[in-house]
Amino acid sequence: MRDELLKAEDLNVIVVDWAGGSLPLYTQATANTRLVGLEIAHLINYLLIKHFR
Repeated sequence: MRDELLKAEDLNVIVVDWAGGSLPLYTQATANTRLVGLEIAHLINYLLIKHFR
């Protein structure tokens, strides 16, 4: 998917390896989505702040 997106447009793509977060029981894996989402949001905010200084 990443390669196809980059072929179509000039984009920044963040790829998340979800293998470790999806392995436990379903209830834990669903809880992990919140944590991973927050971490990705922090990363994007950091990148935006650094880029627009």
